[in-house]
Amino acid sequence: MVNKQVSLDEVVATLNRLLEVDPPAVRLLVESRVPCGTSLVEQRVVQTHDGELGPEWGILGLLNAFFGVLSDGTGPIAGVYNEDDLLLRFIVRSQPDS
Repeated sequence: MVNKQVSLDEVVATLNRLLEVDPPAVRLLVESRVPCGTSLVEQRVVQTHDGELGPEWGILGLLNAFFGVLSDGTGPIAGVYNEDDLLLRFIVRSQPDS
């Protein structure tokens, strides 16, 4: 079955289900970054990071590009980490307080 439309909540639920099934694989994928050019950085819907060798992005940046940007410039899909920087779950972020 092909889903032609997927909600933000469905994407986050799927990410959390996959994290439960294979935590190491999901963590590795989410924490992987690839170099990108400044033209991608300039797209307001894509979240990028400054890496050691220049701008880079990952799978959450791509997924967030489908759902837009919050008023603070971040995407609505976020990972929750513990104090040891271990990815615990995914959440839907809401607009920050103004």
